[in-house]
Amino acid sequence: MGNNQFIDLKMNILISGSYSAFQEGFNGAGIYLATGLIPSSVFLRPIYFGSTNNLKGRICNAHIPHLLNNDHDNKPLQHYFNNHGKDNLIWYLVETTNPENCLLREQFYLDSERPFVDEMRGFNIAHDALAPMLGRKHTSEARLKISEASKRQKGKKKSAKQIQSMKRKRGPNSNRLLKAENGDVLMLCTSCDQVKTLNEFYFLKKHQRFTAECLICRTNRNRKWIQDNKIARNEYRRQWYKNNASRINEGDKLRKRNRTNKDREKEKAKARLYREKNRKSIRRYANEYYNKRKNEGIH
Repeated sequence: MGNNQFIDLKMNILISGSYSAFQEGFNGAGIYLATGLIPSSVFLRPIYFGSTNNLKGRICNAHIPHLLNNDHDNKPLQHYFNNHGKDNLIWYLVETTNPENCLLREQFYLDSERPFVDEMRGFNIAHDALAPMLGRKHTSEARLKISEASKRQKGKKKSAKQIQSMKRKRGPNSNRLLKAENGDVLMLCTSCDQVKTLNEFYFLKKHQRFTAECLICRTNRNRKWIQDNKIARNEYRRQWYKNNASRINEGDKLRKRNRTNKDREKEKAKARLYREKNRKSIRRYANEYYNKRKNEGIH
């Protein structure tokens, strides 16, 4: 194969031209490889590794139809397919394995062969089989599609069967509900791990379920959050004043230096009013004290 050579494996052909192993009844879980017969002018080797629990469904019902419709998610693979055609892309079976080990075995071949697009060595975009989006970002078009799909889902009315299945997945406290001997319904608090009655939990009307934490744990957590937030806020203020002390002092000095006669007169009038107010309050207090002693017969 020239540039197509990679690790020496005893591989079986799944699809090549008009031949298909799936027509003979073959299927299962395993690692597959798509390789081009014609060397690529851009990439070192035109190869693509993948894994699946259903080889026939993945290759015949997903990869090939998308490639034929020119809407495959993998653009380098789609470009190679458009240039060289279906007959020049062969699908091999690398190995069969248990469904639980598919991703681990795919990762082994990705690490050993490194057929990555960003390294110009193959058609695999994702470096991690277990987390395909690791180190990547959705394009603006993809984000727009996701947003539109979620908006469509919001407008749809769900059937009773779908709601029940969602409740089972979400678990409206069913996994923590217990029944006492006297017939009371009890529930386990996830914070303190204590069994308490339903009256000691907060009920969320919007979601029609009880909280995971009891009222005491929830209150303590909120208090701790408020206290931590207050400490952090005070620390931030203290640090800010410490860093800007010189600037604040300079501002005060400038304001005092740039005061006009009008400002001075205003300050004097304010001080006069303050003294007068204090004088009146002292006089009033003295009169009240004198009258009180007079009424008591003390002169």
